[in-house]
Amino acid sequence: MTSDVKEVPATASPSSADGLTAVPVPGTVVPAPAAVFTALFEAATEHYRKGEYNKAVELFHAADRAQVGNSGVVTMLANCYGHMGKMQASLDIYKYATDLNPHCTEAWFNRGQNLMLMGRHAEAKECLANALRDTILTGSIDYSMVAMALASALQKLHDRPAACRVLESVMARCQGRHSCAVLLSDLYAEDGRVGVAYDTLLRNQLQDIRTGYAENQTEYALTVHHRMSRLLPRLYPLTNFSIPKDPVVYQRHQAALRDALAQIRRQKA
Repeated sequence: MTSDVKEVPATASPSSADGLTAVPVPGTVVPAPAAVFTALFEAATEHYRKGEYNKAVELFHAADRAQVGNSGVVTMLANCYGHMGKMQASLDIYKYATDLNPHCTEAWFNRGQNLMLMGRHAEAKECLANALRDTILTGSIDYSMVAMALASALQKLHDRPAACRVLESVMARCQGRHSCAVLLSDLYAEDGRVGVAYDTLLRNQLQDIRTGYAENQTEYALTVHHRMSRLLPRLYPLTNFSIPKDPVVYQRHQAALRDALAQIRRQKA
């Protein structure tokens, strides 16, 4: 059986995309458009991963001509221009990607992040809100990261209550420890709700520091305990809390935290 796609002879006219879309000599079989697109997209992505953005742009443009209106290709083009420092061009192309596909999560998110870097927080908020909507609708595991970005934009706009509501809503969708807890507790503390901030961290801490080592989450665990140790003196000023690293001392530290928290709650009652 012969292949459905024959190699284009060297006498064919070269194209700007490494010959992948060369004009065939009469009598040859033209590769299927899907195959051309896939080859171009994969080659462009490889250059992108290597940081060779000029070459990646050339090939992504060729892929866009092979399959017009693909929002994924357009988003990758915008990514390239962003890495090349052409921020306005990048923003415009992200906008085109979301015009093509109003649920292009990556384009919404990346455009929002770039707008944040440029200090255009109100525009960033709208983009990140759309990104969060789509990540939740699709069940993406990245929705926590998007929620934190949106909360940061709201915080920049001095809308701390809205930032808290976003994080509270996202945390309600996930039981147990949550990556949004640290940021949410910081917002509570800034708002003067120190006890609520402490309780938020307490509910989302790792129960055993050795589990943290096993799961490669030690940095997260220590961050949570560091925040708790900073909050406790504001709740109970007479005690000096620190972050022990030894597992045995850690257990005693946890017991001290529980005793202090119980006393704080008794005082509040």
